[in-house]
Amino acid sequence: WDYYFIESKAEPKYILTDQKIKFTIKENGEIVKSSLTNVRYSTLTITKKNLTGTEAVPGAKIEIYKVIDDETEELFYKGITDEEGKLYVDELPQGDYYFVEIEAPEGYKINEDKHLFTVSADGVNYEDSFSNEKYSTVKFYKHDFSDESILLAGAKICVYTEEGKLVGCEVTNEEGFAAIKLPIGSYYYVE
Repeated sequence: WDYYFIESKAEPKYILTDQKIKFTIKENGEIVKSSLTNVRYSTLTITKKNLTGTEAVPGAKIEIYKVIDDETEELFYKGITDEEGKLYVDELPQGDYYFVEIEAPEGYKINEDKHLFTVSADGVNYEDSFSNEKYSTVKFYKHDFSDESILLAGAKICVYTEEGKLVGCEVTNEEGFAAIKLPIGSYYYVE
């Protein structure tokens, strides 16, 4: 006689299988057994730090994608780093993944790198970290040369790297004010 069994509950940290596991009972009563092997889930810890690696960066929005094949991927998890700059994910089935930052915390430049990793059948605990460049906001005020209390709107101010590469331009508002966010570095500006 041919039978099968299906696993209805797996031990914690193991992936429940939906496979039909066949076995046979022979006429003499002998049972020809089949076995079931569960795959362990894995855990992932992502740590977000500032560019120098000295400070935790909370509030980074991260998405984790499971890679199905060369052309297909699916969103597996979304999360935000905690006060220690960490994001924990339990119960990752084996496969290929990557995570990306989709929104940087206030004052930081987004890290657009894809961080690839593979979860094997061994049930590993995977850890990765990445950093962000911090922004500073540079404020410009345009005022009258002879009377500093007169603020001027409409002045276009452009900021360049030391090497002469344009970073961005802003136009002063009605209060004679403009602001540009810049990562750490040396710059010059031109009206």
